[in-house]
Amino acid sequence: TSDNLYTSGAAPINSAIFTALTVEASFRPTRIDRGQGIIGKGGNPTAMAAPYQTPFTLEISPTNHVVAGLIDGSSTAREVTSTRTVVAGSWYSAAVTVSPTTLSLWLKAPGDTDYVLEATLPISGAWYPTEFNRAWVIGQIEYDPAAAGGSVGCYSVNGELDEIRISSSALSKGKFLANEPVVPGEGDSDGDGMDDAWEEQYFGGSLDQTAEGDFDHDGTSNRAEFLLGLNPADGSSRFAGSINGATLTWP
Repeated sequence: TSDNLYTSGAAPINSAIFTALTVEASFRPTRIDRGQGIIGKGGNPTAMAAPYQTPFTLEISPTNHVVAGLIDGSSTAREVTSTRTVVAGSWYSAAVTVSPTTLSLWLKAPGDTDYVLEATLPISGAWYPTEFNRAWVIGQIEYDPAAAGGSVGCYSVNGELDEIRISSSALSKGKFLANEPVVPGEGDSDGDGMDDAWEEQYFGGSLDQTAEGDFDHDGTSNRAEFLLGLNPADGSSRFAGSINGATLTWP
């Protein structure tokens, strides 16, 4: 709970009014069966009584569903919930898109080759139209005071977060983070960004090598060699350019 990251008080995003919005995050919970905040914006600008919705939240619920909530342009609290649940120890990527008319939640779970639309809800305006200069926070959200016997508090994440992004438009699925194309017929069962068949070919039938490792010690990571079509077991197979006069070429 000491690793939460807040935007500074002078950050323009704190007072920004969004006409559309996309919030993305990748997360790996190490503990489940409790509320956990992934990213949110603090405050209660509509002065709602508990239970209330802060301007924006992306969280894991105590029942292990992914939940996205906001206050729309009509000052109404809106919330969408994933149909699937999350488990501890696995990486997930979520994307929340907000247009003036629609709130949608997308999830990419282990084994998914693309994001899956989990839930969508009609709304009236993408953002509550009153400026409220409150911070965004990664790794925590404010929770409903009624859930804690009347005391104000927060849900902090137990696990790891990565690839956090806020965009001022409702992005299409193809532009989401962590949306790497998968070659038909090839799989990546360990989720390291390298195809299983390729790993088994070059790493002696094993999937034990990591994406960040450098099997042939040539200064290029295993995953970079995969993406560049190199041989990760041959130190002379490198991404090296050559110049001839004014012409630069590379493999």
